[in-house]
Amino acid sequence: MKHEADTLLLKEKIKLTKPTSRNPAYNSHLYWSQKSFNIIDIVIDQLSDPGDIVFDPFMGSGVTLLEAAKEELGRNAVGVDVNEMPTFIVNTLLNDMLNFDDEKKLNQFSEFLSSLAASYDTTLANGEVATITKVLFDKPKRTENIFVIKQIDYKIGNEKGKKIASDITYDDYQSMATYQSPLTISNTKLIPNSKIAVGTNDHISDLFTPRNFSVLNKIVEYINQHDDDNLLRYLLMSILHLSKITDTHSNSQWPLWIPKTNAVEKNIVELLSQRINNIKKTISFIKKEYSNNLVVLSEKDKDYPENQPFVKVLLKGSQNITDIDIPDDSIDLVITDPPYMDQVLYSEYMQLYQPFLNFEYNLADEIVVSNGKNRNKNKNLYFELLNSVFSITASKAKEDSYMALYFHDSSLSVWNELLHVLEINGFKYITQQHIPKTRTLKNILSPKKSLSGDAILLFQNTKTAIHSANALADKDDMIAGVLSQAKLIIEKAGRPLSTPELYDMGTMEFIIQNGWLASLSEVVPSLVEVFEEELIWLPDKGLWTINNK
Repeated sequence: MKHEADTLLLKEKIKLTKPTSRNPAYNSHLYWSQKSFNIIDIVIDQLSDPGDIVFDPFMGSGVTLLEAAKEELGRNAVGVDVNEMPTFIVNTLLNDMLNFDDEKKLNQFSEFLSSLAASYDTTLANGEVATITKVLFDKPKRTENIFVIKQIDYKIGNEKGKKIASDITYDDYQSMATYQSPLTISNTKLIPNSKIAVGTNDHISDLFTPRNFSVLNKIVEYINQHDDDNLLRYLLMSILHLSKITDTHSNSQWPLWIPKTNAVEKNIVELLSQRINNIKKTISFIKKEYSNNLVVLSEKDKDYPENQPFVKVLLKGSQNITDIDIPDDSIDLVITDPPYMDQVLYSEYMQLYQPFLNFEYNLADEIVVSNGKNRNKNKNLYFELLNSVFSITASKAKEDSYMALYFHDSSLSVWNELLHVLEINGFKYITQQHIPKTRTLKNILSPKKSLSGDAILLFQNTKTAIHSANALADKDDMIAGVLSQAKLIIEKAGRPLSTPELYDMGTMEFIIQNGWLASLSEVVPSLVEVFEEELIWLPDKGLWTINNK
């Protein structure tokens, strides 16, 4: 364990690295808020040593675990998640794929998919039969079971074409809008939640066209009979978000939302056939990057193996971790990205996957803020449960070990509550570093307060509750100090900066180290209101600058 890590060097390395989450392992599935693996590599390399144990109490798709366990870095890892899908991803990659040696199985699955290809046939005006690749349509109202097909994209061999509305036939409507029996997939009713576009009477079948729901039903039946190593389930998991009705951009951030107009149905046979080729690359990548001696442990495994690399994956809420799961003072480094308030409702998103893959999802233990019906997940409970997790994390981590925490919010009161939770559990704030990211639609529409990209906050585990001094500074003095700091940061950068850059490149650190956070959060909701007093906002660029005059 590195007790005197050079955090300045860590920040410099992150600053010089272009973040990416794309490689054959992470390309093989979808998961929300997935972090850049090359940034996590830097954190692991700088803040721990080979053979150390890296811990992630909110592991999501397992990037922390997967990177720590790479043969190149040589760390061990422990991860916990409240839902089964994340544990399935890690277990399949590091266990089933690492030991996979039966390509015949994938070829047989390809042959089975070929038998479903006729579901996407369309007849052209000249009588030739083509394969539908995509259908653009308007979805009917619930009381009207009529799709309005606007366009059908098709191909014959490698030749592509389009059928416009005047060419659409009755058979096109029938094949798309008719359920094929028998249907064995349970048509589960979804939890109503307006924030994620789920209505009071929405069911899982409402997210799919009847044709795609029927094709998925046949695929699930095949998988249930032939999948003994989870590879086919993994393939299906990887394309479900594209198999549902989606928009023209295949927006995956809203897995339970479907557009009413300009909706898209994709060819599932094509989606899976392409994924089979990708999964072969993933298997080769996994075998190259990880030792075949790697042991994947579960909750039933009480002891860590000696002289053998390991990853331990726990399916539970991190507030329920026991001493048997993870011994006290055994963790050398914590890297985590807590579920943030109401931004991503992971357990509710899992409703998309459960009917097809039987993944368990845990609504009761999820740490989140949600207005989903009967969920009773409010902000107070969120911070109460977060406190429980960091209390346990502090006991499991060694004294003076580091924690790298992903966090971003414009609200100073939220910052204050989070820092309070961490400090009473002995985590001392050290610094933070901005990680740039491509701007999303939300960031473009509301660039001042939307914090694009990520921030890594660094803490050290002191094993003693910290009671930060709340400096009772004058409001005007605090605002003047923050503005002076922000101007220095812009001058040092030599260019205009975004809101998150100003937060992460020294302003928040300045506020916290001066003991102003609690007091400042009571007089301004965010730093944006402070910046607006003297900095100049460039709306066309979404950046702040200073008045050089």
